[in-house]
Amino acid sequence: MGDILAKYHWIVTDAEPKQLSERFYDRAFEPVIIDASKNIVGLFEILQSMPDKAELKLFFQRDGKTREANLAVHFAEDWFGSRELGLLALKQIHQTDSIATAASLGLRETKRRFVEVLNFLRLLVTGRVGAKGLGGPIMIAQAASSEASGGVSRLLIFLTLLSANLAILNFLPIPALDGGHMMFLTAEAIRGKPVSEALQIRLTMVGVLGLLSLMAFVIVNDIMRLL
Repeated sequence: MGDILAKYHWIVTDAEPKQLSERFYDRAFEPVIIDASKNIVGLFEILQSMPDKAELKLFFQRDGKTREANLAVHFAEDWFGSRELGLLALKQIHQTDSIATAASLGLRETKRRFVEVLNFLRLLVTGRVGAKGLGGPIMIAQAASSEASGGVSRLLIFLTLLSANLAILNFLPIPALDGGHMMFLTAEAIRGKPVSEALQIRLTMVGVLGLLSLMAFVIVNDIMRLL
């Protein structure tokens, strides 16, 4: 009695269905700190989606010390006749009474969204999240519509996430993007002379083709989700 759950970690293995873990990419690959945004409701949702015999590690506070416990998930098919049991998530509303507090809240939310995007890209590059987790304009429109149904504030927060995605993508070292231009300028500063114009044109064309291929891929992903 009196234990306080601090973190949980779904230890995803190669044998487990990747599409399930991709659904919870921000909670399935690294320890998740229990806070207002990722609370016990999120843990309960993950528990119902984890494969049979999957491993979950809990970090909890007891007597001022952090302890760990490993749990294995097992199906109970006769329990209520279903594995699905929903909980209503805690809803918190942040209200500001001045421009300064509003700006502070906006900066905090922007930072959190940037971190989420960077974490997803890291998991994508390392192969821990499959490319099928990427979404295109159809998925963006669906998400925007869902968030807009919750009010203007939720829509603005979603636009913050979308802006963070675009900003980070724009600064990737890919020719044809701003990050590519920064790459050429860095090479010029190191070499003491600019990269040849012909090479810049060739690399830019490769970057454009890569971006067009990525756009086509995410659009196909969107269509496949609708089928």
